[in-house]
Amino acid sequence: MIGSRAMLILARNPETFRWVVLVVSPMAEGLLLPVFLVGLKRLTVKEERPMAFSLNYALHNAGGGIADVVIDIFRTWQVKDPLGFVEVFGSLATPTRACLVLTEAALILSFFFACLLPSSLSTQLSCCKEHVPFEDDENGLASPKQGVSVRSVLRENMSILHHRGLWMVAACSTCLVGVKAQWHHMNATMPKYLVRELGEDAPWGTVNSINYWMCAMLPPVVTLVMAKWRNFPAIFLGSVVMSLSPAFMIFEVSIRATCAWLATMSLGEVIWSPRFNTFSADLSPDGKEGIFMVIAFTPQFLAGLPTGWIS
Repeated sequence: MIGSRAMLILARNPETFRWVVLVVSPMAEGLLLPVFLVGLKRLTVKEERPMAFSLNYALHNAGGGIADVVIDIFRTWQVKDPLGFVEVFGSLATPTRACLVLTEAALILSFFFACLLPSSLSTQLSCCKEHVPFEDDENGLASPKQGVSVRSVLRENMSILHHRGLWMVAACSTCLVGVKAQWHHMNATMPKYLVRELGEDAPWGTVNSINYWMCAMLPPVVTLVMAKWRNFPAIFLGSVVMSLSPAFMIFEVSIRATCAWLATMSLGEVIWSPRFNTFSADLSPDGKEGIFMVIAFTPQFLAGLPTGWIS
C-alpha cells in the first residue's frame, strides 16, 4: 500500500496511473485484507468477535471521512489562494495529489508505530485468554521441516473447495454484489455526477464523507443494539435498507437528495457489513482462513469493475 501510494504521487503519465490503479493497488489490497481478517479472527473469541469487527470497521472508515473533508479543503484552497497552494505543495501538485501525500505520510507513520509494538502484546489481551494459538501440527497440516512438496501443499489448500461454509459465504457475497456496488458508485460516479449537475464548486468530498463518518460512529452502537440478532438476519436487514437508499436520487438532483441517499445507505451498511465479516470469519476453518477469505470475497472484489465503466 505504501509503494502504490508513492507511485500515484510520482506518476506523470496516464500509463503509470493506470498500472497502479488497475494492478498494483488491487494486489496490495487483495494481500492485506485477508491477512488482516485472519489476524483479527485469531486474536478474538467468538463471543467478542462481532464487537471486534465493528470497532475495526469504525476505525477503517474514520480515515475515509478525514480524507474526504481534507480534499474539499484542498480544492477550496487551490481556488482561493493558488499561489499559496503551489508554494506548499509544488507547481505540479493538485488537490488529489496533495491528499495522496498526506495519505502516504499516514501509512508510513502507522507502519512505524506497528513496528514498535512488542511481539508479546497479543498474549496480554484479555480477548486472547481462551484463544488456542494456531499450530500446523494440531490442524493436520504438515510442518515445513518435513519437506512437503508443492503439489501436496496445493492439494491441501484446494481441499477448501469442498468446505460447505465456503460456498455459503461465496453465495452470500455474490448476492451482495449489487448492494456493495453503491460504495464504488459513491466514490467513482457521485463526485463526477454532482460536478456535472451542480457545478465545480459542489462539495462532493464533504457529502461523500457522510458515509465514512456514519460508518465510523455507528458500528459499535448497532452491534450493541443488535447483540441478540444472529449474523444472517442482520445481514439480510442491512442489505435491504441499503438497497432502497438510491431511491432518493430518483426524485431530485440536489445535495439534499445525495445526503439522504448516503445516510440511508450508511445505516444499512453498518448493520450488514461488519456482521458479514464476522459471519465469514466464524465459518472459516482454522489454518485455512486466508485462502477461505480470498475465494469467498472474490465476488465482492469484482463488484467494482462495472462501476468504472458506468461512471
